[in-house]
Amino acid sequence: VSVPGASALIAGSQAISMTCWVYPENGNISFPDYDGFVGFRDDAVADFYLVQFGNNRVEARFRNSSGANFDIVDSSLQLNSWQQYALVYDGDTLFLYRNGNLVGLTPASGAIATTSATFNCGYLSYLGNDFYLQGKLDEVSLWNQAITADEVNCIYNHAIDPTSAGLRLYYRFNQGIADGLNDTITSLIDEAGSIDGN
Repeated sequence: VSVPGASALIAGSQAISMTCWVYPENGNISFPDYDGFVGFRDDAVADFYLVQFGNNRVEARFRNSSGANFDIVDSSLQLNSWQQYALVYDGDTLFLYRNGNLVGLTPASGAIATTSATFNCGYLSYLGNDFYLQGKLDEVSLWNQAITADEVNCIYNHAIDPTSAGLRLYYRFNQGIADGLNDTITSLIDEAGSIDGN
């Protein structure tokens, strides 16, 4: 799923967050067969993403519009199992949560200024390589604020309220038939009301 121009929803914000549920199935990860989960990635001035780059390893990155990047690596990813990730930047620190628990943090600074970056679900690219997710994805959200640890835990245990303050994109993936082909559905509804995905 691609959401062109979605960075306009978080541009200039000193705090952003992103969550998703993922069911990864690729047990033979090696470059260039990495699996993109969600986020922005232009490798220059707008990165905020999650990618599987090892059988049990996830890279979380925030790159500000000055080109400085800040990374966290989680090595607790489980294959063939649903798990929830939350990436949170509060203006000073980048946090990564898995299943409601903090798995890493690092100092970070800056903001994403560009308004033209595409937000992707189930796909990221790098140097001409397409990182398609082999697996399933659900409940993707993007915020223009830093959600708290309590809010991360609440999202892990419950559904997101589409009217929540700061929520800019929210894809529930509830269209069509569960685990069906659904090849006639070409637009993913944004429950937050900003931009439907393609």
